[in-house]
Amino acid sequence: TPSPAPSVTLLPVVDFGTVALGEAASSQSFKITFPAGEEATLSTDAPWLRVYPRNVKQRGSRVTVTLDTTRLQPGKLQLGGNWFRRWTGWHTCQLVPVERDTHAHVAIELKGGGQQRLTANVTVVPKPWQVRLGWAMTGGVMLLETAAAGGMVLSLAAAIF
Repeated sequence: TPSPAPSVTLLPVVDFGTVALGEAASSQSFKITFPAGEEATLSTDAPWLRVYPRNVKQRGSRVTVTLDTTRLQPGKLQLGGNWFRRWTGWHTCQLVPVERDTHAHVAIELKGGGQQRLTANVTVVPKPWQVRLGWAMTGGVMLLETAAAGGMVLSLAAAIF
């Protein structure tokens, strides 16, 4: 018969709350229990989520889950509406970071076949300077495009007349 799934004795969700990009985030620990004589292997499904230790041979061991905030990705500002907002939005979705809720999982697999997943949630917030830089770059690129388009119109007009 297959071994029962491991059980997490604390919360089934690890919530890291809100963190700024690149800043230190707290680690969270929990205990895992499984049948005597079993071993557990832990892994994550996101590069920004780390778990230690990865192999647990003793039931009731503490496991620590940590964020690598340098590998988290913020959301991108999406704008819609009239032609000007859509044109601006095409740039902001590339350049202006915004808050983003994201999640990943810690997989707990028993040597005997049982498995359980623990969800880790975090809200990523860009630093204010990153948002200001994104808007400045958006404005600069749009000015360059406007100047280039104006230059092409003038060249075309000069060629015609």
